[in-house]
This record gives sequence, C-alpha cells and structure tokens, in this order.
Amino acid sequence: MSVLELYDWRDRFKRAGFTPTLRLELIELLKPRVRLSPPFGLLEGSDRNVSVQNPKIKDLVNWEIVLSTDHVHATLEEIKQDGQGREALPQLLSDATSLLHDTLDLMAELGGANSDSDLSYVYQPSISRHPQNRDFRDWTALIDLARDAWVATVEKFPERARLEAEHWFQIAYPLFRRLAFFAATHYDIVPPRQALDWLLSDDHRWLWSIETQRECFRLLTAIASRLDRQDRERLERAILQGPPRELYRDDVEPQHLRYIFDRELWLRLAKYQRAGAQLGTDAAARLEELSAQQPQWQLAEDERDEFPMWMGEADEWRSFLATPKRYRELVSWLREHPVSDFRKGDDWRDRCKRDFRKAVSALIRLARGGEWPVERWREALQVWADEKLLKRSWRCVGPVLSDAPNEVLQSLAHTLGWWMQSLAKTFEGHETVFFNLIRRILSLDYEGGVRVDDPVSTAINHPVGHVTEAALRWWYRRSLEDGQGLPHQVKPLFTELCDTQMAKFRHGRVLLAAHVIALFRVDRDWAVQYLLTLFDWQRSAIEACAVWRGFLWSARLYGPLLQAIKPHFLATAQHYGEIRDHGRQYAALLTFAALERGDTFSKSEMATATRSLPIEGLQRTAQTLVQALGSAGDQRAEYWHNRIKPYIHDIWPKSQEVRTTAIAEQFARLCIAAGEAFPDAFKELQAWLQPLQHPDLIVHSLHEASLSAQYPEESLALLDTVIGDHSQWLPSDLKDCLEAIRNARQDLENDGRFKKLQDYIRRFST
Repeated sequence: MSVLELYDWRDRFKRAGFTPTLRLELIELLKPRVRLSPPFGLLEGSDRNVSVQNPKIKDLVNWEIVLSTDHVHATLEEIKQDGQGREALPQLLSDATSLLHDTLDLMAELGGANSDSDLSYVYQPSISRHPQNRDFRDWTALIDLARDAWVATVEKFPERARLEAEHWFQIAYPLFRRLAFFAATHYDIVPPRQALDWLLSDDHRWLWSIETQRECFRLLTAIASRLDRQDRERLERAILQGPPRELYRDDVEPQHLRYIFDRELWLRLAKYQRAGAQLGTDAAARLEELSAQQPQWQLAEDERDEFPMWMGEADEWRSFLATPKRYRELVSWLREHPVSDFRKGDDWRDRCKRDFRKAVSALIRLARGGEWPVERWREALQVWADEKLLKRSWRCVGPVLSDAPNEVLQSLAHTLGWWMQSLAKTFEGHETVFFNLIRRILSLDYEGGVRVDDPVSTAINHPVGHVTEAALRWWYRRSLEDGQGLPHQVKPLFTELCDTQMAKFRHGRVLLAAHVIALFRVDRDWAVQYLLTLFDWQRSAIEACAVWRGFLWSARLYGPLLQAIKPHFLATAQHYGEIRDHGRQYAALLTFAALERGDTFSKSEMATATRSLPIEGLQRTAQTLVQALGSAGDQRAEYWHNRIKPYIHDIWPKSQEVRTTAIAEQFARLCIAAGEAFPDAFKELQAWLQPLQHPDLIVHSLHEASLSAQYPEESLALLDTVIGDHSQWLPSDLKDCLEAIRNARQDLENDGRFKKLQDYIRRFST
C-alpha cells in the first residue's frame, strides 16, 4: 500500500472525526505484514531436495516486518499532535497493543522473537522519546502509538491505563516488559512496590537483560527514592547477586566475564545512588570497592550508558588498533593482544577476511608452539564461517584444531561447532578429522546442566546441537534412499546421542527428532530401536517432552512413522501443556492426521485424543479445519462432505465447555470456506455459532466469497447469529451483504433479522 492512503485517512479523519469505520480502516493500514526477499549468502548449488526439515527459515528466505502502508512515522506523529488526534488516542490503546502483539507473534513464527529476546531494543532503543530512536523501521511506529495512547489514557482514564500496563507485563515478549517498565515510571499509576516486583520477576532476568536495559535504568531512577526500607533492601540484594550467568555466552573468557559482571553491577548501583537512593552498608561498600578498582568508570551525562548500543557521530568512535602487515610482526601482535581490548577496536576480523593466508599462518605458527589466543581464534572462525572462506579454512585449520588441547576446545566449543555446522555440506577432505572433532566436542563437559523449558532453542545454540546438525548435514550430502541404512560414519554417533544416560546429549536427541522422518525412512530398524523409544511418555516424560518438541518444530505427516509411534502420538494430547509453544503444532498435526487417518487411527482413538486437548488446542484445531478446507480449492465442497463433516460428527468434542467465542469464530469461517457447501456447513455448525465482539472478519469473508447473493437465507442467518447487541463496531461490508441478500431475495427485507441488522447499521451511522 502507498503512504498516500494514510494521508487520505488523515484528511477524512479531520473532516469526520474518529468514526468506527475510520478506526477499522486505520487498524487495517497499520497491520503488520511480512516482506520476503532472497536470503543473504544463500549457498549456491546446495541440494534443497534432500529434506525440507534441514534448512532454517533464514537459510531459505530473508524476511522483514512491514506495515500495510509505508512511511507511517511522520504522518502518525502529525495526527497525534493534532487536537482531534490527541482526543482519539485513548480509543486506540487496545488496538495498538493488539497490533504490536501481532507483530511480535509474526516475528516469533519466523524465528525472530521469543519470550527471552525480540531485539526490540535494536529497532527502538528507547520506549520514551529519545534522539536514539531513528525510526528506521515502520513497525516501530506501533510502539510510539502504544506509548502515546497509554499516556493519553493516563490523563483521562487512569484505572484503564493501570490495567493496560498490567496487561503489557503479562505478554511474554521483552518489548512488552519494556512498555510495562515505562508505564511503571508513572508511580501514581503503578505503585513502586509493584514496579519493583516487575523489575525482579523471572529470577531478576529483566534487571540485567540487554533486552530491557534502557527501561530498567529509567525505572530504577524513577523508584529509587520511593521504596520503603524493606523493598530497598530487596532491590540491593538482587543487584549485589549480579547478573545470571545464562545471559552471557558460554565461551566468554572468565577474566572478561568478571569485568562485565563488575561493570554491570557498578552501573546499577551508581545510577540508583545518583537518583537519590540511600544505599545500605553492603551496597555502599561494594560500590566504593568497584569505583576504586576502576576509577575510569563514570556515569555518562547523556545517558548513553543506559543503552546496549549507541549511535553517535563520527568523532565519537573508539580508539583503534591496526594489525601489522608483515607476517612475523602479526605473530608478535597476536602474542601481545590475545584478547580484544574492551575500550579499543582493531581490524583483526577484517584481516582474517581480506588477508586469509597471513592471518591463518600466524595462528597456526602460534598453535604449533603451544600458544592458543582463544579469543582471536574465535573471531577468526566466525569470519571463516562465510561461504567463500569455508573450504579454504577447513583445509588449513581443521587438522590443527583436531589436535588442540581440551581446554582450548572447551573455550572454542560454541564457535567451533557453529563453524563445523556451516561447512558440513561443502567441505572436502579430512573426513576423519571432521568426525574426530565432533566426538571431541561431544566429550567435553558443559556448565549449567540441561534446560528443559526451551529444548529446541537451547539445542540449536549449544555445541552438542551444533555438531549433531553438522553430522546430519554431512549425511544429507549423500544420495539418500529408503532402506539403505545409515553409513558407518554416523550410525554409532547417532546411537551414542540416543543414550539417555548422557543428559548433555539431549541437545542432539532434540535435533535427531526433528529429522526423524528421514532417519526412519533410511534406517527403520535403527530408528525403531534407538530413536522412536524416546517418544514414549511412560519411559521418560522429560526425554519425551524434548524430542516431541524437536519433532513438532518442523513436523509433517508421514503415515508409516505415525503408525510406528501411534500410542505415543495419541498420548501427547494429554501432555499439551508440557510441550508449551509446540502445542499448537501438535493440535494441527493431530487434526490433519484425523482428516487423513486411513487405517492408522480409529474414530474413537482420534476422538479421545482430541477431547484431551485444552481449549487453546481445540481453538488451534478449529483453525486447522479452516485452513484444510480453504486449501482444497475447487474441491472444497467435496472436502467438506468427505472430510470435515465426518470429523465434526465423529471426532470433534460435544461438551459445553468448548463452546467459546474463539471457536465460534473459526466455525463461522469454516462455514464460509465450504463454498458451494455453505448451506450444509451452516446447518451442521449453526449450534456452535454465537455473537462475536468483533465480527468484522466474518462479514468481510462472507462478502468476499459472494455467498450473500448465492445463499441469501443462510447468509442472513449467519449474520444475525454472529452480530449481537454487544458488537462494538460496524463491520464495513455489512451494508453490501444486506444489499446482496435483498437483491437475491426481496421477501427477506421484511424478515425480522434483516430489519434488526438495518437498525444496527442506522445506530452506528447516526
């Protein structure tokens, strides 16, 4: 869409005011979309037909979140500055929250956001107005809109503003934590004790996370002098404990990590004290100790130390060290600078890229003398993971790294695993070295245990997961055929990973589960003996939860596999809550399996499993039915009669508890998606329908499908059912639907339902 549409909306808003129709149009203009483009650095000549499970989204396509119209920042700002616009802001608070939530959900679907990280601090460094907000992304205008709508609501409806702030805090993305922290700086809306509870939630994560850093400091400053003694002591204890280790990479050098911990602790105590807090004895002593150790640490006058990154002018850049051009001098330079100086930059990374021969020769020279500048190796491997340098770097440093001391491999494990994963599909030669490195990385000990809350994300970012993925990518290089068996290079390795006595190998098991269909097809006997047993909830709920989440991460239907794990698959319905965010994928897969069940599942088995799903899972099931029917194209009527209708009769639960408005909305969509079978679908599903608070999508879909003219009686009945007395806004296509009904059946104009809907239109038009 063009920016002119938003200008046109602005002009009509100035003439007519904030009408329900204009509100809906604005929401439509500000809806988030996904813009796709070719990926950066896509491997040329790679075999993409081997497995659809292997690539990640970023390997296949580059994506960007945009809005339905362009260049919205300036226009929205102009609207908000206008008197009419300021008056309308409180009415947009819930809409702005919903639009932002949709934006983050889209990012999450694409792998760009989760409950721990959404990188919103990169796109919008500050929730409050600040010059660091450069408005590079249109969607960040939604953050500004939510903020300004909330501030406007504070002035007129403070209780509603408080409730919205609490709603923000409950939404599981860091951006909404930031919004909640911003709201909590208004201590007359959010009491200081509640603000402190928010700040210290999730084991103090948000007090230290880079994702919420700016708003954390603003909130600390706001509540510093307003906490009572008990809360002040609680906050100081949390600060003195320091940041959780899990917030930092495992491969950070201990000395550098200690420096970071001390700096972060000092910064919070110093900010807290400057804001007027009277520090307790322990906190004051710790602040004094750190200030004496690092006298160069001073609070910035322009608040730049509150931001994880700072966009400054050219003369603000750090001092810079250039690497020597001569080989021998470069070796000496690496000895003298084994670690990047925190206060200075250097061109080592660039040197590794543009002068590979000298950079790699210098590192190898030091390694042969027993010197391993680990940080410089780490930076080099990150650069050499680029496609153009992968093969060359493998030939040169693969054998060298294979003989590295254990402590070196321990420090390099994350970066080394990632580098091996990158080269696995393309490297040539030194195959024995490749698998030796994998086994050495698997043999290392890793701190922190094995997290069970997010096994997929943890696995794909763990060295064990990296080398498992590397071995899988190597395997996919071969010409795979059903029943050919696993090659000797990976079969014992995969078998070892399936040993549940080794907790750290769970990261590998999660990834094997993601590739279970290919493994099952190539070596059924091995998969049945070692991998499929992991899906059994009765054998180990922890292991089953991990591998099911791995499988559901990129699941698809494959009948023979489902037959082999049938009891475990059906039992997963009872563990919906345990598989957390993958529950929706399971509900969808269960639905498709029921629609295409063949001889694998009986009606009663599918009905029992479906009844075991919670309401959230059944909502996803209803949505999947809509998607399945819509995908049937010209065969939708047949698909309705042969698949969906029998499913509703035989499998869908009939209890009163599942008659929710969310399911009613999906069933209304299901009626419309049935196309020519619309009358029969409406008859079948009518009892499940009910008035909707926002029937706009249903009315629009009915109008777009041109069903009002084809089936006027059923269309009128559907409209009468979904549009109740409590609907908040006038659906924009309702007039057109009624006009089509009247043209098709003039006698319906005298129908009480028709007259009621006309009165509804007149009520909103006056």
